[in-house]
Amino acid sequence: MRARLPSRRRVDRLARHSTARLLTAGLLTAGIAVVSLGAPTLAAARGHAGTSGHLGPATSTGKKPPKAPRYDFGAPDAILSKRGIVWVVNPSTGSVTELDAATARLVRVVKGKQYRFDYPNGIAVDRTHVWITNLYGDSVTEFSSSSGRLIRVITGRQYHFVLPSGVVSDGSRVWIASGSGNSVTEIAASSGARLRVLRNPTFGFSHPSALSLDGAHLWVTNSYGGAVTEIDAATGTLIGDIKGPSFGFSYPSAVLASGRSVWVASSAYRSALTELANATGGLLRVLNGPKLGLSYSGSISSDGRRLWVANAGNAGTVTELTDSGRFVRVIKGARFGFSLPDALSSDGTHVWVANHTADSVTELDAVTGALVRILTN
Repeated sequence: MRARLPSRRRVDRLARHSTARLLTAGLLTAGIAVVSLGAPTLAAARGHAGTSGHLGPATSTGKKPPKAPRYDFGAPDAILSKRGIVWVVNPSTGSVTELDAATARLVRVVKGKQYRFDYPNGIAVDRTHVWITNLYGDSVTEFSSSSGRLIRVITGRQYHFVLPSGVVSDGSRVWIASGSGNSVTEIAASSGARLRVLRNPTFGFSHPSALSLDGAHLWVTNSYGGAVTEIDAATGTLIGDIKGPSFGFSYPSAVLASGRSVWVASSAYRSALTELANATGGLLRVLNGPKLGLSYSGSISSDGRRLWVANAGNAGTVTELTDSGRFVRVIKGARFGFSLPDALSSDGTHVWVANHTADSVTELDAVTGALVRILTN
């Protein structure tokens, strides 16, 4: 049993996720400490035939089962599947776990003092590099995507990192959102040099948390402001401040530019999924209602065929829609091992779900939504 002091961002998320955490994680005491306990539903899920990481009893021949791989999962808060690798970001163990996307086998655990991981909680991957935001360290760690070798740790007053979380890269530039700094910092991917810092009052940031890039536009969610900021990615100039009751934003915490649409999820108890026009930022529609199962929605992923939304509420679920926004199903139940699923990522074959309070990753079939396995330490 572990107690950890939450950051200001974590305090906010705990406040918004209080119902789910009380059911799955233990007791939130006076807004100061959280005691993380394993979710009861995971114990049942570990016994499922499709799970991984569960040793089970010895066979009748007396032979011991093979030792399960040590994934070093620790309150996983971000996950990304790209180019055949799944990266899992572990805040409480200060590490990044790499898995083979085809087999779910462990590739490596990136960990060590040289990386200066300090509550890592955001990830971006470009052609050659992995970028990790360190919430407590006010820094960004960059390492090789092929070898895990450290390239550099980016920190310093000139970057204006204050509780950095969201990060996105186009291979040439990297943008980092600083929640308590109310700013977005742009750096050169090749050198880590600061290019510009976008900050108030021009942009009206209010705890910027998530970023998405479509090539021309940078989209930023403002968790406190109930708004989305649209920025010209080439010039760093403000295009629009998107807000108002009609958009259905309530603590917007996830954004995804996909094709002609921009999808925004909110991390309120009764969440909505808002679709904007990528070209104009105009409102297309707001999807909500009990059927969708949206609750404390903290992550969106698209594989070009399906949209997937992670819901920390309702005991943990995943909502599946077509890429055009047509409802398909809500994936739920104890056998999936969902426990405060904060993040997910789809590669078109599998959907990978990070379970924050169970130190595990659930793998789903991206075509059928069926459980493939649950990876646990």
